[in-house]
Amino acid sequence: MFKLTKNMRLLNNKLSVDEAKEIQEFSDWLLAVGDGRVNEPNDGEALIDIPEELLIQEVDNPIEAISREIYGRVNEIQLNSTNSLIQNSFRGEIF
Repeated sequence: MFKLTKNMRLLNNKLSVDEAKEIQEFSDWLLAVGDGRVNEPNDGEALIDIPEELLIQEVDNPIEAISREIYGRVNEIQLNSTNSLIQNSFRGEIF
């Protein structure tokens, strides 16, 4: 079994202090959910409150809404050689 020990997003030196804090808080919450530490003590089954800012409000087309939240609006992404998000995602270096 392998464990991730380093949050690669936090190594980005272009992050502001607030962005780094937000990413760290989300990471901590996500780990707590995955480790079953949310709403302790519990018997292995717990109700998890998902923060409002993580909810996708659009329900007309859920797949499109999820895709847009993850990748943005495709027509707004500039597909050229200077777009580091696209380049790095092909190399597996999104963060």
